[in-house]
Amino acid sequence: MFSLPQRIRRTLRALLRFLSDRIELASTEAREAAARGLKLLLLGLVGLLLLGLAYLLALAGLAVWLVQATPLTWASCLLLLGGLHTLFGAFCLDRVRDSAKEARSPFPETRSQFEADRQWFQKEKKNESEEESS
Repeated sequence: MFSLPQRIRRTLRALLRFLSDRIELASTEAREAAARGLKLLLLGLVGLLLLGLAYLLALAGLAVWLVQATPLTWASCLLLLGGLHTLFGAFCLDRVRDSAKEARSPFPETRSQFEADRQWFQKEKKNESEEESS
């Protein structure tokens, strides 16, 4: 038969092992997720770099074609293409600004859960103080 202190010690040791195992599992999963995320980030950056290079080459080809197929000079062709890119860039930045104004706060469910927990703790604290005073 175990005495009460021994039972408490065994329960605490089991609880600590349980928590240690959960922390180790979370740590392992976090490392794996970080490795996958880094791989995806690098592949995404290489893809964007190659797409950017392809875009620049296509733009140069368009400029050559416009100069040869139309009466545009090099200067007017490049000003035209630069102006179009400026307008499109300004439009995109305007959309980003509008989206940022309408964006909701990050992690809304987590924040609401934290708020619910905070209210629950305050309620419990109030109940404890009422029980102690009576």
